[in-house]
Amino acid sequence: MKNKKFKKVTFLNYLKFKIKWVLKVLWYCINRPFDILMGWMWGGVMEKNSYSVGEAAKLKSRTPQFIREQIKAGKIPGCTATKIGPKNWSYDIPKLAFDNHLKGANALDIEAIKEAVKVAFKEVIEEMAKELVEKRLTQWRN
Repeated sequence: MKNKKFKKVTFLNYLKFKIKWVLKVLWYCINRPFDILMGWMWGGVMEKNSYSVGEAAKLKSRTPQFIREQIKAGKIPGCTATKIGPKNWSYDIPKLAFDNHLKGANALDIEAIKEAVKVAFKEVIEEMAKELVEKRLTQWRN
C-alpha cells in the first residue's frame, strides 16, 4: 500500500458500521410515517409554510426592503417582524397570509378559520381516543 493515510478496515469496524447503518434505516422506516402523519395533522411540518423576504419581494414585484418595511408597519396582515438584536430583525411571512394579501383577501380571517379547524380536529381525535380506551378497558375487564 503506497498511501499510508488510509487506515486498514478491521472486521469489527466494518461490522459496527453495518449495524449502525441498519439501525438508522430501521429508525427512519419506523419514524417517517409518524412524521408524515404529524405534518398532515398539525399544519404541514414536512413542507415549507413560509416565504423568505426575497421570495415575497419577487411575488409582489417589489424590493426586499419594501417588503421588510411593510411588515414592520403592519400593512401585510398575518406577517410579523421580530427584533432579535440591536439592528437585526426576523421576518415571518406565512404562505397563506401573504398569498391572501396578494389576492386582496383578509389573511387574519383565514388564519382564524384555520385555527378553528385545528381545534375541532384535535377534539375529534381526543374523543375517538377516549372511546377506544373505554372499549379496550371493557374488553379487558370481561
